[in-house]
This record gives sequence, C-alpha cells and structure tokens, in this order.
Amino acid sequence: MTIKAMLKQLVALGMSQREISELVGCSQPTIYRALNGSKVRYDVGKSIEKTHSEKVASDSLGIGKAA
Repeated sequence: MTIKAMLKQLVALGMSQREISELVGCSQPTIYRALNGSKVRYDVGKSIEKTHSEKVASDSLGIGKAA
C-alpha cells in the first residue's frame, strides 16, 4: 500500500490532516503534499505506516468508537 493510500484511508476514518501530522511528527503541509502524491522522507513514511496500522487495527476492533 502506498503512503498516499494510507493517508487517504486515515482521512476516510475521520482523521484530519492536522491530527495525522501530530501523530506522525511532521507538519500539516507535509501531509497535504503527500496526499497529493509528493514523496516524503523515509522517517515520515515509516511513521505514517505505523500510524496507519495502529489506527486501522483500532478501528477494526471498534476501539475509540462510541457504543
């Protein structure tokens, strides 16, 4: 899965670019550019991958959702 696809999925889960950037440890404009296909630094890409796997796993388990 590409970084762009991971970011799109995080946005689809209801996360804002600002929230993603805070979890990843980069600026919101970096997330914006990545969503539009720009390349990111290796460390940012790995952080996006980690954030994506954590959020997708928690979403599939229903963690953080109102009952």
